[in-house]
Amino acid sequence: MLAATVEGSVAVQDHREVPFGEIVEAAAPGRSVSHYPLLQTMLVQLNLGDSVLFRVPGADVYANAVPEGISSMDMTVAWWQVHGVMYGRIEYRTALFLPSTIERMARRLLQLVELFATSPDTPLRTRTVPPASPVASVFTTAADLGATAPVDGLERIERAWCAALGVPQARPEDVFFEVGGTSVLAVRLTHLLKAEGLPATLRDVFSNATLGALARVLLARDAQAAGEELHAPVGPLGPEQELLYEAGLERVESFAHTFVLQAKEPLDAARLEAAAKAVVAAHPGLATQFHTGPDGRRARTGAAWSWRVETPGADPRQVARAQRAAFDAERGELFAVSLIPGQPDTADADQVVISANHLVIDGMSWSVVVGDLARAYRGQSLILEPAGPLQYAAAVRDVDPAPQADYWSGRLAAVRPVDWGTPDPEPAARTRQFEVTVPLTGRSGPLRAEAFTAVARALRPYTAEVVVSTIGLGREPLPTLRGWDPARAVGYYSCPYPLHLPLTGASVHDDLASVATALGHVPDGGKTYGLLRCSVDAALRDRFAKLPAPRIVVNYLGALADPADASEGLFRGAGEFGAEAFDADDHARATAGVDVDVAVGIRGNQAVFRWLFAPARVAETTVRAAAARAAADLTALLESDGEPEHVPGITGVTEEQMDRLFAELSDVRAGLGDVSAGPGDVRTSAAGTRRQEQA
Repeated sequence: MLAATVEGSVAVQDHREVPFGEIVEAAAPGRSVSHYPLLQTMLVQLNLGDSVLFRVPGADVYANAVPEGISSMDMTVAWWQVHGVMYGRIEYRTALFLPSTIERMARRLLQLVELFATSPDTPLRTRTVPPASPVASVFTTAADLGATAPVDGLERIERAWCAALGVPQARPEDVFFEVGGTSVLAVRLTHLLKAEGLPATLRDVFSNATLGALARVLLARDAQAAGEELHAPVGPLGPEQELLYEAGLERVESFAHTFVLQAKEPLDAARLEAAAKAVVAAHPGLATQFHTGPDGRRARTGAAWSWRVETPGADPRQVARAQRAAFDAERGELFAVSLIPGQPDTADADQVVISANHLVIDGMSWSVVVGDLARAYRGQSLILEPAGPLQYAAAVRDVDPAPQADYWSGRLAAVRPVDWGTPDPEPAARTRQFEVTVPLTGRSGPLRAEAFTAVARALRPYTAEVVVSTIGLGREPLPTLRGWDPARAVGYYSCPYPLHLPLTGASVHDDLASVATALGHVPDGGKTYGLLRCSVDAALRDRFAKLPAPRIVVNYLGALADPADASEGLFRGAGEFGAEAFDADDHARATAGVDVDVAVGIRGNQAVFRWLFAPARVAETTVRAAAARAAADLTALLESDGEPEHVPGITGVTEEQMDRLFAELSDVRAGLGDVSAGPGDVRTSAAGTRRQEQA
C-alpha cells in the first residue's frame, strides 16, 4: 500500500501544470446523492496549543467562520487541538451527501477517535473483503469493442490529436493518456479541435479517453449544431419493453400509473400547459410510438401526448380513467396531463393529474418529470436529454449477453417448488395486502442486504431454495453512450431479474453475509437478464424460456419518496392509481405467476414491509406468519448493528455558534478560559454547511 501511494503521489507531478480542481471539473461525471464516482475531500489537522495569538489592548481577537464555506471541496473534515481539548467540524456539499449520511459518518469517526485515544494499542476490528464477482461485465467488453469501430469524419479529430501529441498517425482505440498525453497536452488538444471548428471542451478530452470515443461525441455535437437529426428516428425496443409486451396483457396500454398532485398555490392553465410541453420536449421518450410489424416491434420518437383542462372539482379517479383509456401505443399517446381547477368560491385547491404508460416511464422517472414540470412552470429552462430511451435501447441491444448466460441460467436452475400449505377457501379478492413496520432505532443508510436477508429467512420454511424476482434500476452507464445521463433519464429502464438468496442454516448474521455477497455478485445491475430473454439468438431465447420462473417477488425500494417532493414546494402528493386500479383483469393475467410480492422501504424512522399475496394460492395466516418472522429478523439485525452506548456527542452548529466557538478557542489559547475537559477527552461539533454546487 505504501509503494502504491508513493507511486501515485509521484505520478501526480506529471500533471501539476493544470490545477487539480480544474481537472476534476473537466473529468467529473454526473454526480448526485445516489451516484458519486468522484469526490474531492480535504482533511485539516491543526494543533494550536503552543501558538501565540497577537493581542490588541482592550479587544478580544479570534477568527470568524466563513459563511461561504471554508473550501470548495465536496467534504472537508477539520480537527484542531487546543491544549487538552479537540474540536472538529465537518463541512459538506448537500447536493452529494444526505444529512443522515454525514451524521452516521461523524458517529463512526468519533468512535474511532475515542478508540485511538483510550486504547491506542488495540487493533480495530477486521472486515472480510468479499471475493470479486465471478462474472465479468459485458458492458466493459462492449466499450472495448466500440473503441475500434469506424467513425465517419474521424480525420478532423485525428489531425488535432496527432498535432497535440506530435505523432504521425493514431488509431481509434488509442487512449490519450497512454500514448503520451498529459493535462497540458489535453489543453492544447482542446484548442486544436476548436481550430478545426469542433465545439470541444477540456472535459470532453478527459471524459472520452480514446480517439474513437472523442470523435463520436464531437461529431454528434457538431451535427446537432448544424441542425441535423441527432436522435435515431427508429430503433429497437429495450428488453424491458419487449418483456412488457410478452407479459400476457390483453392491452399493453393498460399497464400505466397515475399521480395526483395538489397545488399549493392557484395555477395558471396556460403556464401549466406550456410547462407540460417543455417537459415532453426535454424528455421526448414520453411521446414514443411503438409499432408492431412483420419484422417485429420498433419504436420511434413521436409528438403525441394529451393535455386537458377539466371541469372544476372533477373526480381525479375519473380523469385518470379517461386519460388511460385514450392511450395508444401505435399513435404514441402514452403521456397525459390534466388540470382540475378548484371549485369557485371554495377552499378547494387546484389539482394536476398525470398519467403515463410503463412503456415510457419507470418509478425513478416520475420524480424527474414532476420536478421538471414545477421548474418549467416557474419559468426555468429545462435541459434536453442528450440521449434518450431510443438511443439507450439501441446501445444496450448492441451488447452480447451470451458470456453471462450460465450465470443467469444458474439462478433460475435453483428455483424449487414452493409449498404454501392450504390456501384460503373461496377468497373474495384476487389479492390482499398489509403492512408491517419495524423501528429503525437510530439506524440510517440503506438496508438492502438486511431486508433481503430477513425476507429470505421468513420464506425458507416453504421452499428448499429461496429464489425471488427483483427489479433493478436498470440505469447502467454504457461506455458507448457517453451523452446519456442516468439522473435525468426518463423512460422504462427498470429491469427485472432472478436473485438467488443463499442461506447458510446458521445465524442471521451468517445469512446476512451470504446474501450481501450474492447481491454484490449480480453482474451489470441485472440488465443482461432481459437481454438474454429477448436475445436475437433463438437458441438463447429458447433456453431461458424453458427455465422455471420465481413465484416470489421481493423489492427493496429505499426511502419511500413522493414524486411531489421534487416539485420544490409547488405540489403535494394527493394520491396515485397503479396498473390494477382500472384494469384488474389485465393486471391479474400479468401477475398470474406471482404468489407473494414483498416490497421493503423506509418511511421516516421505520422500515415498512408491504406484503401482497394471492389468497387463492396462499393462506393469509401463512403470509402473516412469514411477515412476523421477517420483522423479528430485521429487528435483530438492527439491534446488533446499533451504536455503542457511549458515543461522544455531535452538535449541528450555525455560523454564529461557530463564531462563539472560535472566541472560546481564543480564550483557551490565551489562557483565559476554563477548560473542563481533561487530557484525552473529545469535545466535538459537526456542521453541515449547505452550499449550492457551482455550475
